[in-house]
Amino acid sequence: MMKYKQSQAGFLIVAAIVLIAIFAVIGVMATYFVNNDMLSTTNHLGSEQAFYIAESGLEGGAHQLSISNIANRTTCATVAGNANLTNFTFDNAKGPFTVTGTIQSPTASTLSGAISASTTTIALNNAATYAARGRIMIDQELINYITISGNNFINVQRGVAGTTAIAHASGAPVGQYQCLLQSQGGVPTLSPAGNTIGGKRWLNETVQLPMTIAVGNNNGQAMSIIHWNKPVELAWNDFSVSGNTKDLNSIFALSYADAWAVGQTGTFLHWNGNNWTAIASGDNSNYNGVYCIASNNCWAVGNQRSFDFWNGSNWTVQTTTVSSIPNVAYNSVYCIATNDCWAVGNTASGDDLMVHWDGAAWSRDTSNPTPSVNLNSVWCVASSSCWAVGVSRTFLLWTGSVWVDYSVTKLPDVTYTGITCVNKNDCWAVGNRTGGNSVLVHWNGLSWSQDTSSGTNQNLSGVSCYSTNSCWAVGNNATTLYWDGSNWTTVSNTLGSINVNSVSALGVATQPASAWQEIFP
Repeated sequence: MMKYKQSQAGFLIVAAIVLIAIFAVIGVMATYFVNNDMLSTTNHLGSEQAFYIAESGLEGGAHQLSISNIANRTTCATVAGNANLTNFTFDNAKGPFTVTGTIQSPTASTLSGAISASTTTIALNNAATYAARGRIMIDQELINYITISGNNFINVQRGVAGTTAIAHASGAPVGQYQCLLQSQGGVPTLSPAGNTIGGKRWLNETVQLPMTIAVGNNNGQAMSIIHWNKPVELAWNDFSVSGNTKDLNSIFALSYADAWAVGQTGTFLHWNGNNWTAIASGDNSNYNGVYCIASNNCWAVGNQRSFDFWNGSNWTVQTTTVSSIPNVAYNSVYCIATNDCWAVGNTASGDDLMVHWDGAAWSRDTSNPTPSVNLNSVWCVASSSCWAVGVSRTFLLWTGSVWVDYSVTKLPDVTYTGITCVNKNDCWAVGNRTGGNSVLVHWNGLSWSQDTSSGTNQNLSGVSCYSTNSCWAVGNNATTLYWDGSNWTTVSNTLGSINVNSVSALGVATQPASAWQEIFP
């Protein structure tokens, strides 16, 4: 009996030891899992915090690239090293971010086939040098994409940033000019040391960059052309075409890869995104205005009733379609659609001269009741809303059925030479100087008023905007003025004392250009 009790006691001791060992293992495992879970939670929290810190870096970088006041704006090339974007920590943030920038400006290519307004796969003849993701521009339409396969942009987003998705012809140039931002966010730092718990995230985002082209009189050796912000950012770059001494009177840019300049004795120049090329016009008249609504639909107007049409391959001198309009100088043209264009010119038969294109022929509109004056510029924001300006403080408004004289007696009584509109409540017109000031006047949807912030005293000849707070005006003695939403300021260029006659601005009113992309380290 005693033996049995001793044996039982021994068994209980062994069992107790086993149970203790099991509980010890369970305890160790529980501690491990709890610690591991806590570590995982901490890492996840750090990673999430790093994500939002990196996102803040992208927002900061996009803002720095888009500041209205160009004196305070950062270039893509100088994002890296910018004090506000390098190892920068916001107040009460858990860690810093660092942002770098890379300019993406490919060798421009063209569409390999026509596309409709609903096409979501866009094929190019050569997409090799385009950015892996971002934004392209075709005939003023902005298009976002996130994937390229071969020469195809896949699953694109059409008509972004306030533009409209439209059909495009085969061979239409495809422009791109953007800054790739990469932001790294780190918690507690970008490089946690030793066993320090932390997180790190990389985010990418592309921001569309602006570009402006201006043209002017020749300098005795070349035709004067300057580009703003490309290739050197925040500067006017000289693109003058040597070997020709013709004055250029008008410029219009459809995209980064498609612009036309026209001038003296039938001079037509085309920008394909890479270089300027002279194109035969078939007419030796002086051309004063050019406008395009697509790569295969442009009009140019000039002296002696010169009207030329671009069909994507050739400029054709118009004869039959202009036979019923006066044989005078035409100074400006604007198109709302392929069958809705206006051109204005010098007075004829005692009336202001406005002619309209209906898709078949040009015809004169005689609805204007004002005295006869020369008209210099026309711009439309809709088929029922256009402005025309001219000599003797003439401002005419198209209502959709008639042109009416718009009273602007409080404005300087000078010749107005150019007009542009961002929308129906935001227009600028420029003209000859008076009283020691360049003349810039603004329409706010209710009335016109003069702005005297430029401090310059030059005759102005052209104006162009791509947003409410981004406009350019040009004029005599190489004058180039920039509007930042508050003031007009002079920005120097390379033209010396050459008269600048026309300007065309490209950009976007909203930034950034496309959504961010997360990259895991």
